[in-house]
Amino acid sequence: MATQQEIRNQYTQDELDLMDRLGIDPPDLTDLAENIAANCAPWQAPDTTPEGESAEDCDEDESEDEGEEGEYVQGWVDLRLKLRRSGYVLNTGDAQYDQDGRGPCGVGSIRIDDASDPDECAKVARELVGSALEDACDMAPEDIAA
Repeated sequence: MATQQEIRNQYTQDELDLMDRLGIDPPDLTDLAENIAANCAPWQAPDTTPEGESAEDCDEDESEDEGEEGEYVQGWVDLRLKLRRSGYVLNTGDAQYDQDGRGPCGVGSIRIDDASDPDECAKVARELVGSALEDACDMAPEDIAA
């Protein structure tokens, strides 16, 4: 388990200043990456791959196209990171079910086939936190859930 200083070293001073202003404990990016990998196991994703085809068989450009709202994109898992004062909550699935407005939320996605790659999970973890901090810029401390 990382120490508080090791966790704080994962962020820029601007990011730390924003989290401190909002009373958010910085999440450990290593822990978040491991959580992403655990939540994105292939058996937990919706089965939208045509029979006899894997996510690797999909054309990269094709698989990045977004479907209609509420529709899963083949071979990908949608992620939502909600920063809280005492940690974070990571949810998977359609973003329309996670709009309670009780804190900064980062959104992103990871390809199912990349969920076992620690480097890819670390990259997505960083993107989720960055997205959540962008969302947090105009928030007040009382807008953040405990």
